[in-house]
Amino acid sequence: MKKYILALALTIVMGFGAASAQAQVNPVDQLTGKVWMESSPEIKKAVLFGVDCAVTIEHFVAAKTREVQKDATKSVRKTSAASTLSPFEKGWATAFEGMTRDQIVAEVDAWYKAHPDQLQRPVFSVLWYDVITPKLQKK
Repeated sequence: MKKYILALALTIVMGFGAASAQAQVNPVDQLTGKVWMESSPEIKKAVLFGVDCAVTIEHFVAAKTREVQKDATKSVRKTSAASTLSPFEKGWATAFEGMTRDQIVAEVDAWYKAHPDQLQRPVFSVLWYDVITPKLQKK
């Protein structure tokens, strides 16, 4: 677990360092297929761990916000706690439910191997349009 956290921290630091050098470039867009495919499995899983943590935190905050609103109004709201989550967060949680990070890494790797001409595409674009969205359409 320490390796994953260290790798995640290193990835974030490198991303922010690169972002500050090129302020107009979105740091998320810097994680391209080329960078992904050249990264170790541990780094790939660390990136996914970071996203998992962010999605989990958003679920927690949404649930706590709902509790506070419920306490303030003393009535049950008809909205779900997840209603404040972004489509990406909802899609991530639904598409990857029950999957391991190794399985997600394998899917992304397989996509880039099948599309070697698309290595410039950001990983999160591939995750959303080519991995998550098709899974959501099947459910």
